[in-house]
Amino acid sequence: MDAGLEKTMYDLAVVMVEKGGIGLVDPSQAADYYEVMHSYLADAGITGVKVDVIHEVLCLYAYIFIGDCDLRLDRCSVIIRENHKEGIQRMDLGAGESSAADDYESLMSTTDAELLKSAWRNEKAAPEILKFDADLVQRSRQQIQLMEEMVDEFNKNGVDPLTVSLYQMDLDRTMFLLRSYLRTRLQKIEKYVFHIQKTLELWNRLSKQEQKFARRCAGDLKHHLEQSVLSKLPDQYQSHLRQSAASEDDDMVPEPQLDAYVICRSKRYLGAFQLDDGGEEPVNIEADDLYALPYKSIKPLVETGQIDLV
Repeated sequence: MDAGLEKTMYDLAVVMVEKGGIGLVDPSQAADYYEVMHSYLADAGITGVKVDVIHEVLCLYAYIFIGDCDLRLDRCSVIIRENHKEGIQRMDLGAGESSAADDYESLMSTTDAELLKSAWRNEKAAPEILKFDADLVQRSRQQIQLMEEMVDEFNKNGVDPLTVSLYQMDLDRTMFLLRSYLRTRLQKIEKYVFHIQKTLELWNRLSKQEQKFARRCAGDLKHHLEQSVLSKLPDQYQSHLRQSAASEDDDMVPEPQLDAYVICRSKRYLGAFQLDDGGEEPVNIEADDLYALPYKSIKPLVETGQIDLV
């Protein structure tokens, strides 16, 4: 070990690096390494991980392959000088940090895992049923199938149990999100089935399988009400949609309360936003801030993906 390194921090970590070497990831497996070791941390909200001995490792490789190393912490950059060459090769670690972080956030927000999580949250928080995202569900199912095959292959080949458990954890999380998303939609269909059937806009939001389920659910519910209660009432009260024959509207059909307040977060700055026509002052909606607003007022923003429900 270089004498300069011994003076900086000669501890157990440095000793293990010196004796065991440094493991490098094969470039062809870099994506898998990231997914296994880091993606679940990012999903949990962790934005940084402390890595020890990084300065010593940088200097060690600089000495071995280049000849000299000067760590300029005051400028957040690493300057590597070659003794046998003229000039300076500089790798600035601070430049573009903000844009890189923005690119990372943008990339993470467009992955299928994040899109599925967003669709699940919106569906659980919205009082009405939202449009079914068939493409996202199909891609998620394909990813689940591939992950199941990968886990089975790992188990057959005797891959490290920790690696297998990490893949299995990611698989279980994706399956939970997908199942909960579909289950939430079915619960809304059961609750508002007659209202959904008579509202073309809501009916078109369902998938073909959900429409089939809604027809069967409505038929079973109607049959049950007629056999158990309605057939025993006078003729003017035997409708399962209206309280009596004199009613002009379907006043016995439950409808979602669109005036209910929901917690939401805007993805970008929207400026002054008018909630309704009642003359109230507009709300200044900032990016990433939480707001409690009537769902009916922000419904178009939710449908266009400008606002997420939480």
